[in-house]
Amino acid sequence: MLTLLRFMILAVFAIIPSSIACAQEIASKDDHAIARVVAAQALQDLVRNWSVEVDAAEVVIADRLSGCSLPHGASETERVSDAYTRSANGEIVESAELEYRAPSFDSDLVISPTSTIPKEIVRWCWGSVATVRLSSMTLDAAIQTVMEDSDVIDSEFRKDPEAWKRRHPLAVGLLSLGRPVYSEDRTVAGASFSRLRNGFGGGVFFCLLQRTGNDWKVLWKQGILIE
Repeated sequence: MLTLLRFMILAVFAIIPSSIACAQEIASKDDHAIARVVAAQALQDLVRNWSVEVDAAEVVIADRLSGCSLPHGASETERVSDAYTRSANGEIVESAELEYRAPSFDSDLVISPTSTIPKEIVRWCWGSVATVRLSSMTLDAAIQTVMEDSDVIDSEFRKDPEAWKRRHPLAVGLLSLGRPVYSEDRTVAGASFSRLRNGFGGGVFFCLLQRTGNDWKVLWKQGILIE
């Protein structure tokens, strides 16, 4: 349980940047395009999964793109699951066997028979630390959105609920987007995001995208953790 909690904290803070990392660089055109596509997907799922009344609610979007979180591969998930099963059956299992291992930088990361992350995306994702700022972003979404400074989010969201409620009385939660990473030919990209409810609830997800002409399309989405 402690291992899972530590992973959740690390995964969330990989996406919600610290106030120390104040980015001045503006996100690129492709970064903005992917952010719009991923945000639209995330908002659609959020409204459905949280049963949000869209006419009386809004979602806050963090103004920075930072970090990239990867899902666990199928073989690693099976290995850890087997270790927990053996432990539950009374077998002595080393604590290291219950920890998820980082994926290899030299291999594609197989999530399922139909979902694979190319190794160059894996490599760039694990090395992704730079933060960039989003300019104003128009979204085609069923629910109203408002962009907020990440320093404000760091100081108020879930830390000062009353101040957050005064600032965003209609907000049901927060959407924070990771900075996309790209294949060398920039035809494939990976991006993670978190959607967190006020108080408690939400999750962290990874999307693999492909460029189609001048647009980007989400090929598949995989959950990393559920809060």
